[in-house]
Amino acid sequence: MTFVYSCCSHNLGTCVMEGFDGRRIRSELGVPSEGWGVPACVAVGDCDDENIFGKVDMTKRLDVDEVFFKGGWGKGYKVDK
Repeated sequence: MTFVYSCCSHNLGTCVMEGFDGRRIRSELGVPSEGWGVPACVAVGDCDDENIFGKVDMTKRLDVDEVFFKGGWGKGYKVDK
């Protein structure tokens, strides 16, 4: 996050990625496999402040019982409000 904050302070946009293939990235970049890994992947680039949220539709958020389970997979976790 320090890297992301630093980029932001220099008016750069970032996107922290998940689900990337660390072995493939290491291979493509020529990172030695012995003792080295790719624990994170962050895209960095110029930020267009005008369009950062204006034209992007927010995605639907899942309900709590669709994300957290109690007693086994798929068994919804009901939260008392």
